Amino acid sequence: MLSSIVKVQDYRENIYILCSIMAHYNIRQCLKFLTIVGCNPGIQNSRLQLVLYVFSTSGSAIIILLAILLFFCSEDALTIEDIANIFSTIIAFVYVISKLTMMYTKKREVQDMLIKVDKSFWKIDDTVNPMERQTYLKITKETRQMFHLLVFLFMFWLFSTFGIYSTPMESYRPPWIPLTPLIAFENVFCVLLVITIITIDVLIMTIVILTTIQFKMVSAEVTKLFTDTSEMRYTQNTFNQKLKKLIDHHNFLLHFASLINQTFTVSMVVYVGNIVSLLCIYMYHLSIIMKKSETPSTLQTGMNI
Repeated sequence: MLSSIVKVQDYRENIYILCSIMAHYNIRQCLKFLTIVGCNPGIQNSRLQLVLYVFSTSGSAIIILLAILLFFCSEDALTIEDIANIFSTIIAFVYVISKLTMMYTKKREVQDMLIKVDKSFWKIDDTVNPMERQTYLKITKETRQMFHLLVFLFMFWLFSTFGIYSTPMESYRPPWIPLTPLIAFENVFCVLLVITIITIDVLIMTIVILTTIQFKMVSAEVTKLFTDTSEMRYTQNTFNQKLKKLIDHHNFLLHFASLINQTFTVSMVVYVGNIVSLLCIYMYHLSIIMKKSETPSTLQTGMNI
């Protein structure tokens, strides 16, 4: 009975933490979507989150397996374009699994970072200089616009990828699996792919940008402290206190930046490798499309001659 009460209290505490770090729009939206894939850092020790995480990763692993089986079980000869599509599917879902695993295993660290963002970061609205405040607000606004742009682009890709009569991904269909359930299965995981990539990347981007703003605020305050003549009216004790406050916050930001590196380094390496691989594949697709578009004009020129 006591353990169940403790679990309820912990759950309520996690929900409180989740609500308290919703001040920033991007973080608020990302946390909502991360709940769907079982990786919300504000909800610790939840069986439902574990089930959602296992569902997301195992389904992605199944799609990877079906894509690999296409190399060995395809009845038709695979073209280079088919192979490129298969590798694109594999890379995308390996990326999803790595992202989900990183976020699930680093829940405690990410939660700690978000709490520090809420409790220890200086508030932009408290900035005295109106020009500096508008500059910081402009950066956060651009971050929000970037989030909306990514959502639009990925939704456009999602609707163009959705399959109705064929699977949206290059994958093998075992004879004992009906086509319609497989199409529905892959469509669902295309949605989860988009949710995972957008939310985790935007969450990391937002944390990094907010940290950068904090460094800018400290730099501006230090410059003001040593250059503004109006500050000369402070006593030596007051000056020392203000300087100590700036140094303490700067040291905190250095520790926070180190925490970001320790938490997200592996994810960033996977991200760079994924981007490079997908760019190579998409450049190949683009070259194929350009060759196909040039072929009719070449034929027309030959006919005119």
